[in-house]
Amino acid sequence: MVLNSLEEEMHQAAEDYCNGDIDDAAYDTIEKDITKRVSHAFGWQLPKGFMVNADARGYALKLDGDAYDKDPNSDNYMPLSFTDWGGYGILAPAELEDE
Repeated sequence: MVLNSLEEEMHQAAEDYCNGDIDDAAYDTIEKDITKRVSHAFGWQLPKGFMVNADARGYALKLDGDAYDKDPNSDNYMPLSFTDWGGYGILAPAELEDE
């Protein structure tokens, strides 16, 4: 799955940055490239609330839960059922890799 590969690449960049293996400029370059490729995967339009998480302890590609309504009957409900403890939607959860 394309999004899973992009998640893995961005997460690895976050780990490398956290460990001091790459600097700010290298991390920013990777983040811009991954963001462009996510946009391409969605028809050249990023999903509303798309964000990159630089914290290497969690998923890298997320949707900001504040950009969506909490009501499942709303037209603006978050389209993802996988969220982290902060309420951020996980764009490419590992649980979906085999589906």
